[in-house]
Amino acid sequence: MKMHPSRTALWILIAATLACRLGAQEPNSSSAAQRTTTLHGQIDEPKLIETEIYRNNSFGAYSKALKESKYTVILFRAGNLDPFSPRLFAKVHDPRLAQYSGRIRFSYTDEDLDEGAKQLVEALGVVRYPTLVVLKTNAENIHVAGRIEGEVTVDEIDRVFREAMKEPIKTPATPVETLAKARAADE
Repeated sequence: MKMHPSRTALWILIAATLACRLGAQEPNSSSAAQRTTTLHGQIDEPKLIETEIYRNNSFGAYSKALKESKYTVILFRAGNLDPFSPRLFAKVHDPRLAQYSGRIRFSYTDEDLDEGAKQLVEALGVVRYPTLVVLKTNAENIHVAGRIEGEVTVDEIDRVFREAMKEPIKTPATPVETLAKARAADE
């Protein structure tokens, strides 16, 4: 029996949805970004990592990532004196890294323009530029899941992202859950 192309694509989407809901792992694709097929059989390329929304707003990126249970990636730069940060920033736009776009909030920040970055630079011990950190977003503490200092290849960024994002971020507790946890600790 020959299936209509749009029906085949629909069955592929249904199977993929069921596999995700049943806990199947996504295929590892470090050489190419994950692709999906639309109902019309067209290949839908994933979106590149969004880098402009939280420029010089590292706390905004962290807050949004916390609400969405995503990782926070911050690229620290040292103003106009740092020729390497723009090159590392450009590598974040590589299509091979698009597979992470739905899992992170990204901030490209200069500590002279971002008050939050000044505090993070000190807390994270940033002394070299560029420094890219992957934070496992958590309301209780700052957890560095990955770190890159200096200029590296896209493959190295991919490796650090993949290792840092092995485990999903737990959904933040609701106020009721937080209160119940506090009461249990008091008893």
